[in-house]
Amino acid sequence: MIKHKFLQLKFGYFIYKILIFFRRIVKKKSKIRFNLINDYDLIGEKNYQTFTGYYDVNLISFDEKSLVFHRKKNFQNEYVDIILYNFKTDKKHIILDKTKAWSWQLGSRLQWIDNSRIFYNSTNHKNILEGIILNIKTNNRKKIPFPIFAISNDNKMALSLNFKILAKQRKGYGYNFSQANSNKNEILVYNLKQNKLLKRYNLNDINSNLSNKEFYFNHLSWSPNNISFLALVVRTKPRKTILYYFKNFNEVKKIDLIKNVSHHEWINSSKIILYGKIKNKKQFYIFDLSNMKYEKINHDYTLLDGHPNSINKTNFIVDTYPDKYHNRHLYKYDIKKKKMLKLGEFFSNMNFKNDKKCDLHPKYSSKQSYILFDTSHNGYRQVMLAKNIKKS
Repeated sequence: MIKHKFLQLKFGYFIYKILIFFRRIVKKKSKIRFNLINDYDLIGEKNYQTFTGYYDVNLISFDEKSLVFHRKKNFQNEYVDIILYNFKTDKKHIILDKTKAWSWQLGSRLQWIDNSRIFYNSTNHKNILEGIILNIKTNNRKKIPFPIFAISNDNKMALSLNFKILAKQRKGYGYNFSQANSNKNEILVYNLKQNKLLKRYNLNDINSNLSNKEFYFNHLSWSPNNISFLALVVRTKPRKTILYYFKNFNEVKKIDLIKNVSHHEWINSSKIILYGKIKNKKQFYIFDLSNMKYEKINHDYTLLDGHPNSINKTNFIVDTYPDKYHNRHLYKYDIKKKKMLKLGEFFSNMNFKNDKKCDLHPKYSSKQSYILFDTSHNGYRQVMLAKNIKKS
């Protein structure tokens, strides 16, 4: 019976792929199409899976000369290479390290600390999770005793969660390794400068009504003030997402007004842009955590979910999930002008699905000169570095 249902699903998906194929031919859809972008580099080659990971980290150096990304030899091996690519000079791929602490969606949480140092999650010789701050010029390594999800903007503070629980509950996101300082369902606050664990937030301490077997932490993010942060508490089946606001380390607020937040980005120390449900209406909103007031972002696109990213907290880029042609779209949104512009659309290869899906996960560079995102339009993961972006 189970085998029969599996064959039915497989056959159904095969028919769906054929339908998409002919639908694209009829509409003469190209694999990629740009608006307002005059030039780009496509990084990655066949037989490799080249990708950046989640949308909330910076993988282009602050001087906008280099980028870092993950590279994997097809689907072989249990590790990924951490690659440095100097796109302004020699354009060589330099392998900085290898790590087993990675997933298709979050990557290794690879990101720049400054123009000399990067961070990524790794494992030690006992296969215990840890964090690494690597100086790419001196090769000096600073080890952190557990993996990190989010680093504050001033690089002083870090947030961790249980990546093994995340891996179990949400395939494609966590890491299936143990971590030394915590096997509980909790958030850890760590001072990177003092190398000191400051605080633990256990799930049951936050909400005693939530089951540790069903609910887990995901997407921790620091406020620009570096002392407040957000956390999602999630149940996979049936899907439920609760947003918690950890204000100045002193107060934990459950944001009941918002239901099922999926993605968010900070605008300032109290405001966020988010996709979620408020009063039974699912779309993008701007929400003020200080007074619980909100406003809708009124545009046809904003009824669709996506991954928002910003540097100056005024201009946002955001992607979409696949449309009926299996294209993912990329937009730019100006909060002050309330103006939405389309930057392009990209075919999402249908072999990448479920926990191995390839979202665009777009990311601005520090001066907004470049946009970095993942793409699968050629049948394997590649990194797109878009440049010469017009303002309108």
